[in-house]
Amino acid sequence: MEQAKEHQTPIQVHPILNIIGDKVALGPIHCDLVPLYHRWINDFAVLRTLHIPRPSTLEEIQAAYEAEVAREPLAQRRLLHHL
Repeated sequence: MEQAKEHQTPIQVHPILNIIGDKVALGPIHCDLVPLYHRWINDFAVLRTLHIPRPSTLEEIQAAYEAEVAREPLAQRRLLHHL
């Protein structure tokens, strides 16, 4: 049982950030951040600026993330992280 723990990938505590600015940072999207994406997409200011007609469920955001990962090569997947 101990050997299995040695080969597990550690959970990433902080997202990878490639470019960091005063208010945002740019880095790859990651499945652990889906709850954060859900929170952002359901922010009324974001809904208004993205012209999304209604709030989204966590399941809808998870499906959108999975579709994005399947469609885009890793090198092209990026997201702005609000600092």
